[in-house]
Amino acid sequence: MEWIQFIAGIGIGTLGAKLLDIILLQRRIEKAEQRTWLREKRLESFAEVIKEFLSFGLHASKTRTGFQSYGLISKALLLIDDGKLVDRIDQFVVNMDHMNSLTDSKNAEDKIKGEQLYITLTEESREITKILRGIILSDRV
Repeated sequence: MEWIQFIAGIGIGTLGAKLLDIILLQRRIEKAEQRTWLREKRLESFAEVIKEFLSFGLHASKTRTGFQSYGLISKALLLIDDGKLVDRIDQFVVNMDHMNSLTDSKNAEDKIKGEQLYITLTEESREITKILRGIILSDRV
């Protein structure tokens, strides 16, 4: 009778340990998979933003409108937790579209303003790149 109780105790203990293992491990696996998915999606979408901003949209065959730029970066905007960064990226797109309008103008003053805005946007694009890179590198899997 002692053997039966001993074996039953081992069986119940093993079963309980396995259930805890399944419950705890399942949650950890799901969280790890979610972090991996988020990191991959951020990497993919942030790369598009960085390419668009560093090249000022000139990697495409023609200059993009602000709306086309928003279309390219929309996924990244959804994956950014920082509202201030989203606003900063939004303002960059607005300024980039304004810069393109100024440089396309026939007015000499507008061209000078466009060149000045270009200098500002070049610095801003590098800053945004650093921030997005930091987000990607801090996403530990």
